[in-house]
Amino acid sequence: MHINFSINGSHCIWKIESPDCLLGLATGITQDGYLITAAHAAKPHCGVLGWMEGKLATARARVVYKKSFGEPGAEFAILHIENHIDNPLRLEPLKSDQKQVYALASELGPNGRLIVLAGQILNQSKVGADEGISVISTNLPTQPGDSGGAVLSPNGNLIGLNTGFNMPWLSFKVFHTACAPSKELVMSIIERDRQESKKSMPISKPN
Repeated sequence: MHINFSINGSHCIWKIESPDCLLGLATGITQDGYLITAAHAAKPHCGVLGWMEGKLATARARVVYKKSFGEPGAEFAILHIENHIDNPLRLEPLKSDQKQVYALASELGPNGRLIVLAGQILNQSKVGADEGISVISTNLPTQPGDSGGAVLSPNGNLIGLNTGFNMPWLSFKVFHTACAPSKELVMSIIERDRQESKKSMPISKPN
């Protein structure tokens, strides 16, 4: 199965780290430094590690938005870094008949190799009436540490992010959960933060 996308070894996948542990993964979604991840992976004063201009680098991440929506897997966060993201992933709406999905994991070592995991959507459901949030159950073989990593359509566009595992009551099956916030919701949060950041910038006075 061919997945049609090119990442070119750049910024799209980042590891989120605190001083003492790995918290998860994040995905670059705009060129001006915005990333999306799982809410439980977004901590105050966290840093991110990823590829910048062909080499590994670290950056301080600011938590712009963080929310859990009351159902297993229904959570996401937006981070911002003061770095240019060369090749952000494009957001794509989740289709109601979507079946095939992929997940990205990253081996951030000397080669910075990206691992593509393949799986199927087993179930998807909307959270609330107007939240713009869907939860996906998949059989993607994600592991601890993959929280916040990208869930992709066959076109290579971002449709959601890994948020963990769920084992329904009296069930012996473990489902891997992902959150799929709408593009409109994500971009409205980012645009609001851009406007607030502009307001807080100091005004330079002419000499």
